[in-house]
Amino acid sequence: MWRLSEDVRAGTLSADDFTRSEPTPKWAVRRYRFHEVTERMGAPVVIDWAVLVVELGYADPSHLVRGFTRMFGEPPTAYAARCAGRRPAAGLTPIG
Repeated sequence: MWRLSEDVRAGTLSADDFTRSEPTPKWAVRRYRFHEVTERMGAPVVIDWAVLVVELGYADPSHLVRGFTRMFGEPPTAYAARCAGRRPAAGLTPIG
């Protein structure tokens, strides 16, 4: 649903004068994907990042890492390590 901004004068409408009052389908899919990623981080099992990328429908890992980092401010492996109270194990290369 679109809503007209309050500070618009008559006869001067443009696309910038409208604000979206509900999430877009793209936003909903992104939110679902990141919710799924963070849920798996909370599970007591090792995450197979390659499998997770495919299951969530990403074209490749870089798209997951870029979107996750944009939303949370850090790559998924760093976020997972911080949330678990530990750092990534030596010898393992984070995907982000």
